Amino acid sequence: MGGDKDQAIGIELVKRGYIVFAPDAIGFGERRSPDSDRRHLRSGLQFSPVGAAAAARETLLKKILWDVSKGLDYLETRTD
Repeated sequence: MGGDKDQAIGIELVKRGYIVFAPDAIGFGERRSPDSDRRHLRSGLQFSPVGAAAAARETLLKKILWDVSKGLDYLETRTD
Protein backbone atom coordinates (compact mmCIF):
# COMPACT_ATOMS: atom_id res chain seq x y z
CA MET A 1 0.00 0.00 0.00
CA GLY A 2 2.71 2.40 -0.98
CA GLY A 3 2.52 5.48 -3.09
CA ASP A 4 0.96 8.87 -2.64
CA LYS A 5 -1.44 8.75 0.32
CA ASP A 6 -3.48 11.61 -1.21
CA GLN A 7 -4.35 9.33 -4.11
CA ALA A 8 -5.14 6.27 -2.00
CA ILE A 9 -8.92 6.49 -2.20
CA GLY A 10 -9.37 2.73 -2.59
CA ILE A 11 -9.11 2.04 1.13
CA GLU A 12 -11.75 4.66 1.89
CA LEU A 13 -14.08 3.15 -0.72
CA VAL A 14 -13.58 -0.35 0.73
CA LYS A 15 -14.47 0.99 4.18
CA ARG A 16 -17.71 2.27 2.64
CA GLY A 17 -18.54 -1.18 1.25
CA TYR A 18 -17.34 -0.93 -2.34
CA ILE A 19 -15.22 -3.47 -4.17
CA VAL A 20 -12.12 -1.72 -5.52
CA PHE A 21 -10.09 -2.82 -8.52
CA ALA A 22 -6.75 -0.99 -8.55
CA PRO A 23 -4.20 -2.72 -10.80
CA ASP A 24 -0.58 -1.65 -10.87
CA ALA A 25 0.28 -0.56 -14.39
CA ILE A 26 3.60 -1.70 -15.79
CA GLY A 27 6.27 0.67 -14.50
CA PHE A 28 4.33 1.63 -11.35
CA GLY A 29 3.67 0.17 -7.90
CA GLU A 30 4.96 -3.37 -7.46
CA ARG A 31 5.63 -3.52 -11.20
CA ARG A 32 8.14 -0.68 -11.04
CA SER A 33 11.82 -1.44 -11.38
CA PRO A 34 13.46 -2.10 -8.00
CA ASP A 35 16.29 0.17 -9.17
CA SER A 36 14.04 3.26 -9.19
CA ASP A 37 13.32 5.60 -6.33
CA ARG A 38 10.77 8.34 -5.67
CA ARG A 39 13.18 11.17 -6.51
CA HIS A 40 13.89 9.72 -9.92
CA LEU A 41 10.58 8.12 -10.87
CA ARG A 42 11.42 8.09 -14.56
CA SER A 43 14.34 5.77 -13.86
CA GLY A 44 11.77 3.17 -12.81
CA LEU A 45 10.21 3.19 -16.25
CA GLN A 46 12.87 1.06 -17.80
CA PHE A 47 12.52 -0.50 -21.20
CA SER A 48 12.40 -4.12 -20.07
CA PRO A 49 8.55 -4.36 -20.22
CA VAL A 50 8.54 -2.59 -23.58
CA GLY A 51 11.35 -4.76 -24.89
CA ALA A 52 9.64 -7.93 -23.70
CA ALA A 53 6.37 -6.86 -25.33
CA ALA A 54 8.15 -6.00 -28.57
CA ALA A 55 9.87 -9.38 -28.59
CA ALA A 56 6.45 -11.00 -28.29
CA ARG A 57 5.15 -8.70 -31.07
CA GLU A 58 2.80 -6.92 -28.70
CA THR A 59 2.52 -3.29 -27.71
CA LEU A 60 2.77 -2.06 -24.15
CA LEU A 61 -0.76 -0.65 -24.43
CA LYS A 62 -2.06 -4.07 -25.47
CA LYS A 63 -0.48 -5.62 -22.36
CA ILE A 64 -1.96 -2.96 -20.07
CA LEU A 65 -5.42 -3.37 -21.61
CA TRP A 66 -5.13 -7.17 -21.35
CA ASP A 67 -4.26 -6.89 -17.65
CA VAL A 68 -7.24 -4.62 -16.97
CA SER A 69 -9.55 -6.85 -19.04
CA LYS A 70 -8.54 -9.94 -17.05
CA GLY A 71 -9.12 -8.08 -13.79
CA LEU A 72 -12.60 -7.05 -14.91
CA ASP A 73 -13.33 -10.62 -16.05
CA TYR A 74 -12.43 -11.80 -12.56
CA LEU A 75 -14.67 -9.21 -10.90
CA GLU A 76 -17.60 -10.37 -13.03
CA THR A 77 -17.22 -13.88 -11.55
CA ARG A 78 -17.70 -12.62 -8.01
CA THR A 79 -21.13 -12.87 -6.45
CA ASP A 80 -20.58 -10.03 -3.99
